[in-house]
Amino acid sequence: MGNKSSKQTTTGAGGQAGRLPFTDAVKEGNLLYISGQIGMDQRSGALANGSFISEAIQVMENMGQILRRHSLGYDDLVSVTIYLTDMDNYKETNKVYSHYFSGKFPARVCIAVKELPMGAAIEISAVAAGVGSDVKANPYYHVDVFSSEPFAGNGLIVFTEAAGFSQHAMQVLTQEMRQFESIFLQKISGNTVRARIFTCNEELNFAGHPILGAAATLHDLLKGKDRQADWVFELNEKTVSVSTEKKENGYDAVMNQGKAVFGRVLNPEETVSLLATINAVPEDLYPELYPTVVSTGLPYMIIPLRDNKFRAAIGAAGLEEKLHQFGAQFIGLLDIGSGSIRTGNNDGSVEDIATGSLAGPAGAFLVRHGLEKADTVIGFQQGKNLGRDSKLYVELKTCADGTMDVMVRGGVCKIGSGVVENVSLFV
Repeated sequence: MGNKSSKQTTTGAGGQAGRLPFTDAVKEGNLLYISGQIGMDQRSGALANGSFISEAIQVMENMGQILRRHSLGYDDLVSVTIYLTDMDNYKETNKVYSHYFSGKFPARVCIAVKELPMGAAIEISAVAAGVGSDVKANPYYHVDVFSSEPFAGNGLIVFTEAAGFSQHAMQVLTQEMRQFESIFLQKISGNTVRARIFTCNEELNFAGHPILGAAATLHDLLKGKDRQADWVFELNEKTVSVSTEKKENGYDAVMNQGKAVFGRVLNPEETVSLLATINAVPEDLYPELYPTVVSTGLPYMIIPLRDNKFRAAIGAAGLEEKLHQFGAQFIGLLDIGSGSIRTGNNDGSVEDIATGSLAGPAGAFLVRHGLEKADTVIGFQQGKNLGRDSKLYVELKTCADGTMDVMVRGGVCKIGSGVVENVSLFV
């Protein structure tokens, strides 16, 4: 303890130390020396398949596993050495590498080599500083979204310092927090945020209430003195802009989901088959409208109902496969008679309280069929049957070129905050 130097060795990363004469990492004082990592999948023992980028990502994930075993993250790296068998991959290396840091980059050297073990295209070794306590606190914030008052709307957990979290860690943490979704901010540079979103079952490439809630959380933490702020969220497959405004009881957040993309419209026979899986019949449909796939980042099968009185229940064997055949990921119930929307897991295990990624497509559907007008605010309600009344607002804003951007807005209220102290135990 104190200034005393202590040396430790660790094994892992596929158990390399059990087969070859080296250890994955050596701890010397407050420094951690990490052996060269190649893009070997830890479960299969083979190089990551597909492309150089896949291999580079696996290298960084392997590095992250070692760091987390010592309660460290990528931002704790102070020196990195990269070995490439082809310098033409230098640009792709930087693209992958940059995503793992919050903007604080370590010293680095990149060396061209003739070949690497197992025919790898890239290998990285590193030194990290800050080894000490076995526990590193990772903060999180709890907010309610799509409500102007706390303890209503849809709860959300925002992890603001998730640069070192593996996919497994993010999935387990989401399941532990037991909100419908959690969002993990892996890099914050100015007003640009790299984020990943998880439900208890899977990672999503896009979702509404996590982005709004995270933007409001960042406004509160980083720009609390400002009345307004603007943010750009970089997701797995798209980029979303968000504006936040400070209110008396919290924040108002609005995101530009981009253009609505309309997909397949079901024929009468397909419609009858799909309705049977949600406890609905053709007479429940709004006149002359059929289920349609609409997406602003997450493809929903919009089912337009005239007034279903919450009788519809999502969840049936084989529903997910059927939706995928139609080009959809989830069902979105649009009850036109009451102005309510509903969605949930395809297995029926969970119904969502408030869904921004559904509100946008639902608004676009109404405008396309002349039931609402562009450039006006469309109000939706969700979650009332679950005891969590939520208010979602959508506007299809006409652009100069005649196209329309889908804007989704809602209130965000702070609930609380805390820290997770043992992420390294399961990653």
